[in-house]
Amino acid sequence: MVMKFNCMRCLVVGMAALGIAGGAQATFFDIEVNNNLWTAQTIARPVGSFAEVGLLNLTPGDADFVKIKLYQGETLTAITTPLGNAQFTVPDTQMTLFDGIGSPLMSNDDAGTGNGSTIQYLVPVTGDYYIGISGYDDPLFAGTSTQAGNYALTLSVVPEPGALLAMGIGLAGLVRLRRRSR
Repeated sequence: MVMKFNCMRCLVVGMAALGIAGGAQATFFDIEVNNNLWTAQTIARPVGSFAEVGLLNLTPGDADFVKIKLYQGETLTAITTPLGNAQFTVPDTQMTLFDGIGSPLMSNDDAGTGNGSTIQYLVPVTGDYYIGISGYDDPLFAGTSTQAGNYALTLSVVPEPGALLAMGIGLAGLVRLRRRSR
């Protein structure tokens, strides 16, 4: 009987892990009509956990924008990783998160010790949000950057802790129901 419980526990943990990781999508690529909020590249995503990596390119005079729907209580993490040289320092990016009407919410330049950027944001209101990426020398995202090179944009969204708790309670209820039926 203990063996069945241990296997059932493994099943529940495995299902929870798959549920959390189940929102992963394929890689997206830069489209060069995404130079402002109005032409931002839309990132489609399921409700719940989500992770995706974009391969983008900055050219002199370029800024990149992506649009993503976020839900209240979720945590968004966005990270740029320079890929333009072997030291991962080119291009030197800066990133700003904007709300649905284009007001800046938070910015980052040179996260940690590298030339990438990182934003982590707890979403207060459900809606569309925009992430702008440009070179460090273009703080207004006006396309005045001289930076050039490929970079990766990693996006991940984790639902509010209450949603994860509800999923866990639901799975525990299923396990208990299954144990009673034997």
